Amino acid sequence: NAWPNESFAEYSAMLAARRIRGVEEFNKILEQKRKMNENLPPVYGFDRTANRQISPRVLYVKGALKLRELETDLGEAKFLGFLQKAAEAEVDDTDELIALLAGFSSRETADRFLARLKE
Repeated sequence: NAWPNESFAEYSAMLAARRIRGVEEFNKILEQKRKMNENLPPVYGFDRTANRQISPRVLYVKGALKLRELETDLGEAKFLGFLQKAAEAEVDDTDELIALLAGFSSRETADRFLARLKE
């Protein structure tokens, strides 16, 4: 369950890069992460202590890409609101995050996001 902290931090840095350096730079970062994402295990249920070699890629690459998919679903403004709610609630567990998302958006959105985390 470490992925929310690490992946949210990484994606927040990417959002800052988008705002400061522009969309083109953000898209370059996304493309690099997509290339590094090949053959990675699902974020959901990932045990970083048992898989230390690939932990950074799962947490900082795949997790960030999954958050990008969620931002695409929600739209930028709503996604930023969700980030704020997750930070305020100090969510550090996947199931808590999914419950928060269901309340913030919809059960359908939360279920779709959970399914993506399991891919």
